[in-house]
Amino acid sequence: MADMPINATVESWLNETELASDNCTLSNTDKILSTLCLAVSMIGLIGNGTVFFFLGFLIKRNRFTIYILNLAVADFTFLLCCSIGVLYFIVAHEDPELVQNDAAQLTLEIFFSFGYNMSLYLLTAISVERCLSVIFPIWYQCRRPNHQSLITCALLWVLSIVVTSVEYFSCHEEDHVHEGDSSPCEHIIFTLMCLLNFLIFTPLMVVFSLILLVRVRRDSIMRQSSKLYIIVVATVVIFLVFALPMRLVSLLEYEHLEYPDHLVLLTILFSTLSSSLNPLVYFFVGGQWKWSRRSSIRTALRAAFNDALDSSQNGMESIASTTTYGAHD
Repeated sequence: MADMPINATVESWLNETELASDNCTLSNTDKILSTLCLAVSMIGLIGNGTVFFFLGFLIKRNRFTIYILNLAVADFTFLLCCSIGVLYFIVAHEDPELVQNDAAQLTLEIFFSFGYNMSLYLLTAISVERCLSVIFPIWYQCRRPNHQSLITCALLWVLSIVVTSVEYFSCHEEDHVHEGDSSPCEHIIFTLMCLLNFLIFTPLMVVFSLILLVRVRRDSIMRQSSKLYIIVVATVVIFLVFALPMRLVSLLEYEHLEYPDHLVLLTILFSTLSSSLNPLVYFFVGGQWKWSRRSSIRTALRAAFNDALDSSQNGMESIASTTTYGAHD
């Protein structure tokens, strides 16, 4: 398999194990960033595991929580790979011979990329669906297919598997023309990935989230049950601020541009923050921005997601009120 440039952020980080034999000590900056990555990943694993447990077994699922349940699984997968990757990175500098396993490293990279892609696709689907529920509330309430959430999530899992497989297994070593150069195959794959991530899914996520935010701010009825909209917009903003930079660094790697030595590890830390902050958003929004001993996780999650269907009903009420107001005029 050729070194795929689209995953250069993760590959260049893990491939530092090859240099560990020459320099078996981590710099202080690497130690701090690695420790933070591991700590944040552990917190995120607990948070997403908790969300999965409660939404999967203790709280009745609805159209929206199906997406959140799948997002928790994707984030959990991503964070698990991050935590293993950090341990891999640390151990490599202590005893390189223990971690010289190409198959293990490849598996870690694949699941890392898979979890990242799935989070992006699910957040896009969440933004689009919630926006449509506000713009077309009657369709959403009456005509929307009952199993649309399940079908959409299943298709996105398949898409993520296909994209990750293409990303890693489409090109081969013999495709390289010169050492260190990208082959034509890799160039095509890189272009397709950029098109998919930066020109399709990310713009859709941003545009529909902005439409949702503007629509809710203008509608006083919808603002009365704004928890769900806050969750959607907050998770999208968190992803754009913390997770997207990792893909941007891949662009720098592909173009062979210079960047600070610790930027890769920093972007991985940001990505772990992105996946770890989502459960905190659910808990605090469900707890009305405060947390007390009387509040329980189950209560907070119910409060955060129970208006998933009420929001579309509010949209219908706003249309009815506007129609009534116009009739009186």
